[in-house]
Amino acid sequence: SLLATLAGLAEQASALDVELRERLLAGQDAQIRAALSASPQGQALLQQVDRFLERYGFLSANGTDFSRTPWVEDPKCIWQAIGQGAGRFVSERRGEAVQGVQKIRERAHARVRAQLGGPQRFLFDRLMASTVAYIDLRERSSFVISEESFQMRRIFVALGRRLVARGDLDRPRDVFYLDLDELRQLITGTLRVDAPEGSARERVAVRRAAMEADAQLELPDTFCGENPPICSPPVTEGNRFLTGISGSSGTARGYACVVSDPSQAPVTLSQDDILIVPFTDASWTPLFVRVGGLVSETGGQLSHSAIIAREYGLPAVVNVKNATRLILDGELIVVDGTRGHVYRLDREEAVA
Repeated sequence: SLLATLAGLAEQASALDVELRERLLAGQDAQIRAALSASPQGQALLQQVDRFLERYGFLSANGTDFSRTPWVEDPKCIWQAIGQGAGRFVSERRGEAVQGVQKIRERAHARVRAQLGGPQRFLFDRLMASTVAYIDLRERSSFVISEESFQMRRIFVALGRRLVARGDLDRPRDVFYLDLDELRQLITGTLRVDAPEGSARERVAVRRAAMEADAQLELPDTFCGENPPICSPPVTEGNRFLTGISGSSGTARGYACVVSDPSQAPVTLSQDDILIVPFTDASWTPLFVRVGGLVSETGGQLSHSAIIAREYGLPAVVNVKNATRLILDGELIVVDGTRGHVYRLDREEAVA
């Protein structure tokens, strides 16, 4: 699996000298590769990391959005996870979590079966088996979709490079601001420069600015009509108690770490931290084993966040609206994954 392979890489890196391990934490790919290439031990690790990226490098902050930069293009978070000594930590955390979760499942399963008769018990066992199988398939399908999206990204980025070389665009990523018809016209030289939208460069600039502005808007969950109302930013003061959906049982107390992109997560993440995220995908998984709890703005009990949190015995609350805005980075909070509650502690409670 992804985490098992990453754990092996970290264990392999533990034999490197301190200076090299610190270089890994910096996450600068070119400098790391140059440093590792200077020794046989480093070259061996480099070869294994490249194999890892060949298999999992298609993952990004959002696997279904092929405009997002994948690991293979920017492996910063992978180098940092390896440099942090994730191998030992992942192995210990995974072993403890799997044992604990397995015991909980066995007790719950036995308790329910004891209350059922013969035919009901038979149906229950079949439903339980199919549920477990389909939850696993849900994660596998997400992986496959992410991999297919990556292949589409490769095609568009390659096209973008050619358009840049031809002088039509400034950056390969600019292709993501044009629709398919515009790209076809740009390739064939039939894109009208005198159209109201202007040249390809002008259209890219306008749309990039519009997307950056739209990213600052807060929209309601549902609305009717073509002009949705714009919500005012949530007020952080006074919101000491937040509710969501129970994603994984248990309680955790720690310092909030608000992260919108796994590649930007702090290197110092530990079990004293509670991860506050908008959502998670497969590429977020390495962060789960480094923290003490999880709060997600979206998702339900069958979401990726909830499934992986339960697998690692990580208390989690999902579907907490505006969590990344209401919860301040670094403040002390308590996550009650059993009830689906998040408590923001004030200074007096934190001291107590």
